[in-house]
Amino acid sequence: MTASIAAGFFAAGACHNLAYAFMDAHPEAGFRPIGLWPREARDPGHVYVTDGRWAFDHAGWTPQSELPAVTRATEP
Repeated sequence: MTASIAAGFFAAGACHNLAYAFMDAHPEAGFRPIGLWPREARDPGHVYVTDGRWAFDHAGWTPQSELPAVTRATEP
């Protein structure tokens, strides 16, 4: 699987799998999952992991303080 196909897979609804796989692979790293819910949604629209400073998702590493704005700009 190429990197772009994998990123597309995780960007298209499997982000929670990536988040939990990251935590399984790095249990002592101090990361926790965060869900972003669209208004009126029952389930989160996006899940990523963070240690409070850095966030990791299908796009790679982003400063935690920037991730919500970046996500809003790319995921309606």
